[in-house]
Amino acid sequence: MKRIINSSRRSKQLFVLTFVLTALAVTFLWPSTKATAANSATISGQVFNDKNGNAVKEAGDSGLAGWTVQVLDTSNQVLAAQTTDANGNYSITLPPVPVGSITVKVREVVQAGWVQTTSNPADIVVTSTGGTFSGRDFGNFQKISISGHL
Repeated sequence: MKRIINSSRRSKQLFVLTFVLTALAVTFLWPSTKATAANSATISGQVFNDKNGNAVKEAGDSGLAGWTVQVLDTSNQVLAAQTTDANGNYSITLPPVPVGSITVKVREVVQAGWVQTTSNPADIVVTSTGGTFSGRDFGNFQKISISGHL
């Protein structure tokens, strides 16, 4: 009887040991495709008032609050958007790309009465390793109207 009990205990112990080793192997050896917050992508910049319209951010060119900046995919689908803060700054964090890469573009929504003076930023290739993409700025010149009688 004692031999049967010991045999049964050993079988259970062997099963538990096998289970634990398998769990460890899956956890540490199996390549993970899970993305984490550490590999998300952050895109940031400023929308500014280009007072002389020369497409260059200069002293005196202040940020524009309340402007919308969008991140779009190559099909022009909006992936994320944010409104600029009081200083015209924005920072958009995209969810992690689990595998491969995605190409995105950053665009502003130009408000009525304004014209964009800077070129659109170059497209960004976001990979599963994420990254920080700063300096995606937009200059804008406010249109003027002159009226009077001759």
